[in-house]
Amino acid sequence: AIFLLPPPSIMATPQKDPGFFASLQGPLQAFLRPAMWIPGMRNIRYHTEQWDCQNATSEAFDAVLSTCTAFRDERNLLDAYVVIHKADKSTGYIELHTYTPKAEWLDVVQLYLTPKTSGCTIRIRSWSSGFLPVCIPLAPFFNVAFFWFPFAGRDKDGWLNSRRCHLIRDRLATKLTLS
Repeated sequence: AIFLLPPPSIMATPQKDPGFFASLQGPLQAFLRPAMWIPGMRNIRYHTEQWDCQNATSEAFDAVLSTCTAFRDERNLLDAYVVIHKADKSTGYIELHTYTPKAEWLDVVQLYLTPKTSGCTIRIRSWSSGFLPVCIPLAPFFNVAFFWFPFAGRDKDGWLNSRRCHLIRDRLATKLTLS
């Protein structure tokens, strides 16, 4: 049998945005976050860090947002499709939705910037949202039913949420003074 494939130039073109179902269902799944409902099981797919920043909150927010935008444009945050879902400078909150290539599992990254006497604190949380990828029709509802199902966000190089936080920190360290 002969399989007709698109030309290699089309196949090699990186997709910049999540697919149709993922775009529709991702925000709902991020809101429901069924993979985070059981405390002991959530720990295998959740990572958080806190950094002290010597820069002013406004300056730090701009640097964080430009870093997130660069990850979106370059598609080099663990090869994920990055969507800046929320960015509110007045509250110091940024939320990213990252979709894995092909299957489009949704992981969420939240950044909180809190002013201090000198500088600010940046807290980052990254977590997997559900067992099934959001490219599957009705995935958020199935993930609610499977909230108890154990799974881990890991590949051959380690825990994805931890690596994602470290990549963001490493990129920010070139723009801000972090400790």
